[in-house]
Amino acid sequence: MKWNLPLMFVGLLFAAGTVAQVKTPDSTQLLKRQLETQTVQTRLEQNKLKLEQLERSLQAKTDELNAALKTSQQSASANLDNAYKLRRDPEDKKLSRQARKSARQAEKDAKKSRKMANNAKGLEKDIKKLKKKITKDETQLKKWGVAADKLKAKQAEPATGGQP
Repeated sequence: MKWNLPLMFVGLLFAAGTVAQVKTPDSTQLLKRQLETQTVQTRLEQNKLKLEQLERSLQAKTDELNAALKTSQQSASANLDNAYKLRRDPEDKKLSRQARKSARQAEKDAKKSRKMANNAKGLEKDIKKLKKKITKDETQLKKWGVAADKLKAKQAEPATGGQP
């Protein structure tokens, strides 16, 4: 019983000492975090520039696609007209040749339109991925910015002695 009170007192001192210790940020950790934030910031800026370029190229591809669709539609209607003419006179070689040429041209134009549409879809997909990367980097920078502000506040606190 005599030893219980002093042992409890010593145990309480050890427990209070471990709880009261504040983990100070290591300078290497701070430098590492600063380096990481710089790399994320440069990557973010590069991604934003790349996004602008992709959006401009998407606009150009969309314009080209619209023009290709228009020519494809025109060649398809020309093919239809030549097919109707050939139907009226199936023995005419000239009409047969014109119908065959217009059919080939319509096929080529349709293929060109499909390729352009696939290219535009690919660009849209790339833009979507890049936007996800940009938002991820921005949220990471925001999170690190708040953490860096807290670390700076903790560092400034012991220097002032905890006084406001």
